[in-house]
Amino acid sequence: MFIYRYTRPGHRDDGMRVASPDDLAALIGANAIEPPTPEPTEEEPNPTKPAWNQDYRYYVDITAEVAAAEAVTALPRAQAAAIARVNDDCGRFRASLATDIPFQAGVYADKRDEAARYVSGVPNPVDFPYLAAEAAATGVKLKAMIATINAISAQWTAVSVAVEARRRGAIVAIEAASTVEQVKAAVPQVWP
Repeated sequence: MFIYRYTRPGHRDDGMRVASPDDLAALIGANAIEPPTPEPTEEEPNPTKPAWNQDYRYYVDITAEVAAAEAVTALPRAQAAAIARVNDDCGRFRASLATDIPFQAGVYADKRDEAARYVSGVPNPVDFPYLAAEAAATGVKLKAMIATINAISAQWTAVSVAVEARRRGAIVAIEAASTVEQVKAAVPQVWP
């Protein structure tokens, strides 16, 4: 609802000239509604206040226009918020399964690559610095360390594939949604 503050005929609070009540009525036309009748008070009526505006306000009902504008922007806003939520939820789920510290993903990838090279070639500890160092630090034989890393890598790949499929599927469904309700329904509530 638009409220036009009126202080005295033809002027605003800062002294600038404004439209008269008749000009406003002509400009607003059918959207104008009568201001509410002020509550009677004990004080004497002020003859300098215009009768049409005893409470110093002029009301214009633009509820329909605002609702229409909000309806036009509601779907894109809901889609953007839903996609952000899907990505955040996916990230939190992944972080709950893996060590989430800077550069750790690169270390895991290097260890996985070293383990794959070890299995496919001639084992030489010099060619596998991560695995050799971890085996020495933990007191585990290199062959057992590689078997463990390969098993963890296979498990992580299976989970990661399911999570990424859920994430991408949700985003595609959100982008294709034609109503806010469809957007809400496309957001996964449970991650694999």
